[in-house]
Amino acid sequence: MIKANVHDDDERFSINFDATLWFKDASDGSIKELAKYDWGYDYTADAVAQYMVIHDDQVNNFFDYIEALAVLSGASSAGFECYVNTEDAIVWIKANRPHLLEKIKESSNEDNDTKRWR
Repeated sequence: MIKANVHDDDERFSINFDATLWFKDASDGSIKELAKYDWGYDYTADAVAQYMVIHDDQVNNFFDYIEALAVLSGASSAGFECYVNTEDAIVWIKANRPHLLEKIKESSNEDNDTKRWR
């Protein structure tokens, strides 16, 4: 299981979900991009949550909620952020796409944190 969290910009509504399916279906490039931006709070991380809408009812309900917030506030859209658990992601990559480890280490913003790559 690769734990992930998505919340609205005001952090009034937050849910946890399993992002493993996204990782299974994602390209190597998408996974590298997610790692490059520290596993969250970027467009690639947002895409993880958006991908899960059709696979996870809670994620779908989350997006229904933030769309309703946007309508109520008169905004064109409501913001959200998604973060994928780094350690879970690395464990999955080691087991399923070990060829990506070195590439991710090179592109990661946390090159000095070598213990997580063991």
